[in-house]
Parts: sequence; C-alpha cells; structure tokens
Amino acid sequence: MSGGAIFAPIPARASRDVRLSAGDFRVLGTIASYDRMGKNGAGCYVDPRRLAEESGICYSHLARHTTRLAEFGYLEFFRSLRDRRKRIYRLIYKENSEVVANSGDDHEPPG
Repeated sequence: MSGGAIFAPIPARASRDVRLSAGDFRVLGTIASYDRMGKNGAGCYVDPRRLAEESGICYSHLARHTTRLAEFGYLEFFRSLRDRRKRIYRLIYKENSEVVANSGDDHEPPG
C-alpha cells in the first residue's frame, strides 16, 4: 500500500460482522489506510483504480463493495466540491446501534 500507513485502524465491529465479504473487508482496510481515523474530518480521496488494485479486487466490482460498506454503516462517500469527478470516502468509526443490532442476526447459530 502506498497510503503511507503502517497499519490501518478499522471499526472493531467489522471483525465480527458476518455480512462482510473478503472483498468488502479488503476495501474497508485500504480506505482506512488513507482515511487515518478521520483526523482531518474531511475524509480522503483515493483514485478508484488504485483503491481496487490495492484491495486486490477487480475495478468493475469496486462500486459493489463501497455501496455495501455504506449500507452496513461503515462508510460514507460523496463527490468533492472542488472536483466533481472525485469521490471522497469517510469511514464511520462510531457504533450505530441499529446497524450493529442487525449484523449477523439473519443466520442460524452453529450446532
């Protein structure tokens, strides 16, 4: 990764969310390496092709993963005010009780 981060903090709830696919998790981690826990409060920009490459996913599947992460309450994204072609990503680190309550509730426990 060339985001400069040695580690990338992700929301702790992601590690126990059974809805996340391996691709979702990799995209989340890659965005986290650029977002740096939202220190600037403005989110981060990552070229979509670079994001897909660093996440190890096909570029044509990137929108699916970012949309799922947004639906599950891990990510928000919007267009840059300065350059409407750029998409700004912001990770959501705080717990959303409604989203967390639904994570994994739709499967049978083992046994």
